[in-house]
Amino acid sequence: MEEALEFARARAGHSPENMGLRHDVAVVHFYLRLVLERTGDRAAARTHLDDALTILETIALQPGADLAKDQAAALAPTVLLVRGSIEVSASDFNGARTCFERALAAVGSGGALASGMCAQVVVAGSHLHLGVISEAAGDRHAALAHFEEVLDVAESLHIQVGGISLFSVVTAQCHIHLGEIAWSAADFAAARSHFETACAIGERMAKQAPGSLDCLDWQNILSRCHFGLAGVAESSGDAATAATHYQKSLAYRDWE
Repeated sequence: MEEALEFARARAGHSPENMGLRHDVAVVHFYLRLVLERTGDRAAARTHLDDALTILETIALQPGADLAKDQAAALAPTVLLVRGSIEVSASDFNGARTCFERALAAVGSGGALASGMCAQVVVAGSHLHLGVISEAAGDRHAALAHFEEVLDVAESLHIQVGGISLFSVVTAQCHIHLGEIAWSAADFAAARSHFETACAIGERMAKQAPGSLDCLDWQNILSRCHFGLAGVAESSGDAATAATHYQKSLAYRDWE
């Protein structure tokens, strides 16, 4: 990949006015971060993402309208989403929040190519992360708003892959977070409803053919759902139901 980067840079250097070639350099920077993330080199991954963003933002500022500008506007939100995810992994939640908010703003100003399915993935992912960050900060109102935004995106697209929505994991995660918020507010009926919805999604995912989805996704979802249902039952004074759900939660967690 480093050789690919040097080749792309060389081509762009010979034709600095060619925005398409500069966009190619940004794309290589973006994919190089994959290799570095797998090796645990977050600092280098950040650098490549920042270099990609600098190039994309430079292209966006060029006068006129052409395909390279549209492509840059479409890629920038995804780069920001990934950049924010790295900050979450590093526990830099303020930096992550900034990246996710910039990603949402970039989708809003990105033009036609930034309004398709990839853009909706950015919207859903950014709001999910922002909801988790807000929940951790104790801002229940903001967290609820972000999670509801994710559900709106997921429900509006109805993208199906092997019978399961492309946003199944994200949708289930949102319902789990909404259930936890309702549980903490002693709204046990709402909490139970959210956990049961997420559990139903996890069970549908579990029935998919091996390899169609990451099995750890549905195992984790079902473990958290049953843990939440156990807590709600225990809080409601139903010890027997709570014990059953705790056992199921542990059973799924043991698979991880």
